[in-house]
Amino acid sequence: MVSRLLRGVCESCEKITDIHFKKELHKNSVEETFFKCEHCNEKFTAFVTDNNVRQLQKRIRREKTPGARMLMQQTVDARMHLLKKELAERG
Repeated sequence: MVSRLLRGVCESCEKITDIHFKKELHKNSVEETFFKCEHCNEKFTAFVTDNNVRQLQKRIRREKTPGARMLMQQTVDARMHLLKKELAERG
């Protein structure tokens, strides 16, 4: 598998940084995917999942009906938004 190099501009130091995703496991099987700026070390959370989100993502990949996929994806998006907010509030 060939991996593409991702780059972005850091919102903190405004320098171009390579993006290397890392994962951190938190309590209750919450998994945070993030990267850090290689210049200022600022941490940016890309997304947060839990067991429910990961199970729904598997179902979405198998689902053939576009409408059903869209509804499940909306549920996933809402849950991931809530998890990210809760993680940020905990510090």
